Amino acid sequence: MPAETESSSLRAKEGRRRERKRREPSRSRWVSPRADLAIGVLLALVVIVSVLALGAVHLPVLLAVSALALGAACIALRGGGRWPLPALVCAVLAAYTALQATPLPVRLVSFVAPLNAEIWTRALVLLRETRPTWIAVSLDPGATWIEALKWATYALVFVAATAFAQRRGALWGLGLVFTASVTAALVTVGHGLLGANKVYGLYEPLFAPAAWHLGPLINPNNLSGYLTLGTLTGLGLLLTRRAGVPVWIVGLGVATNVGVSVTAASRAGAMALPIGVLILGVAVERRRRGGDDEGAVNVRVARWLVAGAVGGGLALAL
Repeated sequence: MPAETESSSLRAKEGRRRERKRREPSRSRWVSPRADLAIGVLLALVVIVSVLALGAVHLPVLLAVSALALGAACIALRGGGRWPLPALVCAVLAAYTALQATPLPVRLVSFVAPLNAEIWTRALVLLRETRPTWIAVSLDPGATWIEALKWATYALVFVAATAFAQRRGALWGLGLVFTASVTAALVTVGHGLLGANKVYGLYEPLFAPAAWHLGPLINPNNLSGYLTLGTLTGLGLLLTRRAGVPVWIVGLGVATNVGVSVTAASRAGAMALPIGVLILGVAVERRRRGGDDEGAVNVRVARWLVAGAVGGGLALAL
């Protein structure tokens, strides 16, 4: 029995060693360090600019962000990167969305979406134009093309981020998302402190946002959801020793995200935050029990860190 127990323990250790080796960043993926730097800079611009520029909802900003993502993905693919599953899913959705904006034979559209086909033909009859032979499934093809571009941009970002993570590790990506979310929260707080009624003093929303709701993400649901994502990535950084950033800085960022997310008054965001923290806690506990806790902070210290960051955020909201 002792021999069997020792053998089982050795197999478990060997399995954990192989798993850690599999997750370690690949150091032979890129030939040129300049490729690493270029992808990192382009991804940082995509993530930060897209959130600070009103969530890239305006077409000129979206085109600029898409161009940056395309450049990063091209460099990644040229250096040996591949299309991960999320990127393939986004690419398929982009093609499916674009198909709805593409002119198709009237008979085909009448079979797939008869109501849409009737709207197209009746609208043209009122304009005294001849019955069209080719129409789109979408009633607003221009807006549909924009949505297809968004899906394509997501796919390109996944390609670049996955390839870069194979070289630099996942912590860089977590830090980038966390930094972008904290920046958005601080900009929102800054607008509240100044009592601003225009974003950056330039853009006036079509509706009057409530106090402390004006910022890069005007919709409170979007703001709360983005900050919840940033909060969870920040908590992940708090729970590892390899973050490379002082714990108190990460804690302040998490507290800021929680405070602004709560003041956004989004019911969905208020529900998502505790659920996300609970799932994160269960995942960390499972990994700890599985013996894969290398690089993680002490459990007792981690609990105090998480409680302090979340509690500080609630105090800030009050």
